[in-house]
Amino acid sequence: MPAGHKLFSRNPLRRTSDRIQAWSAFLIIMTLMLVSPWAGWYVARGTYRDEVRTAEWQRLHRFQVPAVLLEDPYTPAGGANAQGAPVLPMTARASWSGPGGAVRTGTIVADHDMRAGSKQMIWVDERGAVASRPMQNNPVFDALLSAVLVAFVLIGGLAGLHRIVVWRLNRRRMLQWQAEWLVIEPLWRHR
Repeated sequence: MPAGHKLFSRNPLRRTSDRIQAWSAFLIIMTLMLVSPWAGWYVARGTYRDEVRTAEWQRLHRFQVPAVLLEDPYTPAGGANAQGAPVLPMTARASWSGPGGAVRTGTIVADHDMRAGSKQMIWVDERGAVASRPMQNNPVFDALLSAVLVAFVLIGGLAGLHRIVVWRLNRRRMLQWQAEWLVIEPLWRHR
């Protein structure tokens, strides 16, 4: 039997609540089919554009330069476990030349096997201050992932909405059935 048959059925035994439930399911499915692709495309496009823009900005404002350690790396106070192994990253004072050629000195995160005088590559911003490494994201993957997440959120939201409608309709049906049973049951008792 075609799916539309239930929706437009003129069966005299169908209750209004059955029709409301059928229309609710139909409208939710149609909304999902019409809105989900558009919302997924919109979010994916925005995610892709933002990540490409961020990667380009970081490419122009983050630079990798060699830093020379001025001391051996050490674990900050409270940064070791009971066996003495570092839990926090080891740091050391170091000097480096920024993009403009100015020599800077500061504390950097250093590998535990390095010693004073060793060179380590660090990331700096356009002023020469230590900065985080640029993002290593894949804009296409992240855009697809965000589109899929939007689709799942829409599916979950609309399915939840449908469950609420069905729950309310079932509650109403049970109340109607109970009221009708209160009228019919005394007649059956006297047989």
